Amino acid sequence: MKLFVFIILLALPSFIFAQNTLTVTCTDTVQVPVKAIYYQLTISTELYETSFYENQDIATDARAIDKARSKFMQEKRTELESLLKSNKLAYTTYRTDMYASSPSYRDFSNGFLVTLKSKAEFLRFYEKLGSVDYVSGNIINIEGDPNYDYEGKLTAKLNTKASKQAAKLASATGVKLGKLVGIEDGTANSIYGYAEAYATSIGFVINYTDLTVAYAKSISFKYELQ
Repeated sequence: MKLFVFIILLALPSFIFAQNTLTVTCTDTVQVPVKAIYYQLTISTELYETSFYENQDIATDARAIDKARSKFMQEKRTELESLLKSNKLAYTTYRTDMYASSPSYRDFSNGFLVTLKSKAEFLRFYEKLGSVDYVSGNIINIEGDPNYDYEGKLTAKLNTKASKQAAKLASATGVKLGKLVGIEDGTANSIYGYAEAYATSIGFVINYTDLTVAYAKSISFKYELQ
């Protein structure tokens, strides 16, 4: 509860009166359309390991176990790739096992990096993966549309927010608000916490739960006082 209150306070405008000027600093975000969601799929034998060792024909032969595991992974890789193709998804292959100790793990690519173009497409594909028990997956990145004018939209939003706050402050103190005479960019890093420090350091906040991208910034606006 204390953290929530702290975040709310940070998001509120701050102001400074100095030398016949008023500086209002505002922080806010704008949602950026999602261009792509990158989802990593890795073929796993974890649920099938016991059967490899319980198979009486190969249980005493480590090389036979490796061969059975390799065969299983190749079959499932083909099956998974067919699923990707049938859903007309963009993907590339990759290897997660470059330094594996067993040669059978290094024989072929055992993963795919899938590019999904929207939250809706991701959710449809994720639902299909519910019936696939031989893969593990996770979101690698969510990319915002670089052509979206997030900078301009957020600046306009903050300008409106600051001018309203400045007018209220001027009225409350009995002075007349003059023209805007200065703008200075700031950052919004402190609002989003350590876990998203890198994202906020470049202005973007990625929410992996909601599959959204936001652009965050604080700007200081300086007004004349008459």
